[in-house]
Amino acid sequence: MKNIFLSFSFFLLFTHAFFAYSSVESGELHSVLSKEIYKYQKEEAHLAYSVASIFNKHTSATGTAFFINSNRLVTNFHAVCCFREPVNETLFISTFNQQQVAVSNIVYLDPYNDLAVLELDDFSSEYSLTLDEADFFQEEEKIRTFGYVADYPDLTRLKGAMIEKGDYFNTGMLNFYEIDGMSGAPVLREEEDLVTGVVFISSYNVGLITPVSKVNELIATGKVCKEEESCQFTAVNSLFTKANQSDPHAQFILGNLLNRGLGPYLAYYVEELGRDIQLNKFLWWYLASESGHIEALLNFGLSLIERRNQRDIKEGIQNIRIAAEKGNVPANYVTGMLLQTVLSDEENALSKSESHLVMAASKGHVLAQFDLGKFYRKKYEESDTDEKKALYKERALFWHGKAARENNYFPAAKEILEITGSTMQKE
Repeated sequence: MKNIFLSFSFFLLFTHAFFAYSSVESGELHSVLSKEIYKYQKEEAHLAYSVASIFNKHTSATGTAFFINSNRLVTNFHAVCCFREPVNETLFISTFNQQQVAVSNIVYLDPYNDLAVLELDDFSSEYSLTLDEADFFQEEEKIRTFGYVADYPDLTRLKGAMIEKGDYFNTGMLNFYEIDGMSGAPVLREEEDLVTGVVFISSYNVGLITPVSKVNELIATGKVCKEEESCQFTAVNSLFTKANQSDPHAQFILGNLLNRGLGPYLAYYVEELGRDIQLNKFLWWYLASESGHIEALLNFGLSLIERRNQRDIKEGIQNIRIAAEKGNVPANYVTGMLLQTVLSDEENALSKSESHLVMAASKGHVLAQFDLGKFYRKKYEESDTDEKKALYKERALFWHGKAARENNYFPAAKEILEITGSTMQKE
């Protein structure tokens, strides 16, 4: 790793692409989605009108919520967390037809699974979604979700596929980069209007999805919040207690809340409850990662790399590689790209990179499919025999085709056009 700082500059370029589209590509994506809004009104009105955006005036957090009956909605805990004013002066939802309504009550809170159920007294929705009874899904099963990306007014409809089932979250590939706003969106099977999960966090084109069973369990408890502030105190205090008792998932969730900028708001609860809690995301992700929590290993590793000093970068990479060895799909993608940048001087780096990217791409990770296509395109262009050129061209087109056709990834379609000089044909 002797050229770590030189290589790191290239890795920063990679992470920039990892987090967001260029403005041109983002415009193309949103242009297509805006045109599809008209189809919702005709073909999928019940889905579009079952989803609303949510705004927390106290923390300025935004998210998505969805109706499970005429006046109750499910969303993420982090979207409604940590306010002290009356709920009807703090939480607001906006429906598909732009009608804004104040939330009347918080019915259930579950910070451990990042879930909340809200109630409206002054609004009755004609449409709602049905919760599935089970979490079962098949690998690469097609899914879709509807939600409101932050700072973008139109409803966003996304397609993707389930990647893997985890101890706490299921992982799905979702076709977008924007992080804010999609939290709390319902995840539905492609062929059914049944909710199979709730988007917990969405980044790197991957959505961590809280299984629908957790929503069903929360509702089945019947533990209704009687008073909003005391209910939040109880919920946050339970999370603090579990984190202090070395529960790795509670530690991961607490780190995630802090990563979302909720530290100043959680500090109020720490003081009022008289708890000895350090509000440091690195600490809680580190503790969770030490217990082998997969998502914490990846998050802690990436957060260390962002510190940009040699020791932290090395430790961050080690954490990410451990998560990759445990089979985590996003970690395999990141490791594959690290081996082309920061770790490019490692023995057999390109061969190892190819293996990690193939693993992630074969599970449906669209960025892995795209970068694997670019990897083979470079080999195609550098090959000195017709046989090798034909082999690598075929592989490049295969993976770009997966990204473009199955995941609607525009840059991959552009790559195909450049390689073949012709338009894509439907399979």
